[in-house]
Amino acid sequence: MPRMIFIRPAETDYFLREQLLGRHDADLNENGRFQAEQLAHSLDAYHLSFLALSPLRRAISTALPLAEVHDLSPHPVAGFHALDFGDWEEHRIPYIRHEDRMRYETWLTDPDFPAPGGESLREVYARAYPELVNIVQQTRQGETIALLLQDAVMRVLCCGALDLPLEAAKRFSMDHGGYAVFERIYPKGPYQLIAWNQTHHLATGAIAGMGADETIEI
Repeated sequence: MPRMIFIRPAETDYFLREQLLGRHDADLNENGRFQAEQLAHSLDAYHLSFLALSPLRRAISTALPLAEVHDLSPHPVAGFHALDFGDWEEHRIPYIRHEDRMRYETWLTDPDFPAPGGESLREVYARAYPELVNIVQQTRQGETIALLLQDAVMRVLCCGALDLPLEAAKRFSMDHGGYAVFERIYPKGPYQLIAWNQTHHLATGAIAGMGADETIEI
């Protein structure tokens, strides 16, 4: 089976404003563009053979420098679209915690509970995991595929790749512009997590004041 690299899109201003960002099509901010450029050169050792991504601009803008460096064509995948936050989309996290606390706290722990008017993690998994399986099955042994995935999509696909229940999805946290590496060491077993939240490429020259995010852009 091929090696898989999951990449979280680089930063947008929604992170700085503590706003939930799902289906809204925001682009990268200045620091996000820096992160995308740094990311592109950090994966040279992996010799990428395929690049799949969400159809949203923040994923595409993160992918373009990577595609240029590795001479790849980005492949948008509809099933990798970001989580639908419904009525919570673009609202600030502190506001939701205050105004809709019970639903928000349930949503944080229950993969079957959607945001009001939105989508549950189980529904995200149902559309995203078959796409991942299809890509893996069409890729040759020894090749490396890169997937640019919004946070919630990445979390549920981590569960699928590692054969974990979806309740474990909220235990994964990835910084903007970070990546994880998965390899299938045992032929009949699940993938194994080799490296998580790799951000060494972002340490040099980062714009001051930009930090990590755990739950805001999903």
